[in-house]
Amino acid sequence: MCYINSRSHLGRFEANFKKYRSIILRLREVYFIDADGIEALDEIIDIVEARGQKILLSGISQNTMDLLEQLFLGYKKIKAKGLIFEKSEQGLIYLGVRTRK
Repeated sequence: MCYINSRSHLGRFEANFKKYRSIILRLREVYFIDADGIEALDEIIDIVEARGQKILLSGISQNTMDLLEQLFLGYKKIKAKGLIFEKSEQGLIYLGVRTRK
């Protein structure tokens, strides 16, 4: 997530995903995030929470996590609520969704 694509991600969350009670943002393939991407992620969390939805984060690489720990207020808020998971499946279990097994 960076300046180049952060606005498109933000626009998708403003226009879509309104019908869901919970959203899991799987960041497994986010290998780079810049300050604009972090700002967009903060805005996405604000949008989702303002609609009364729950947002979970999963699959964050160690490099991305280190940066988020330093710069991302939304990450700290989500972490304090215990809504960050190593795998999306763990988030689904937390939400009470049956997973395959």
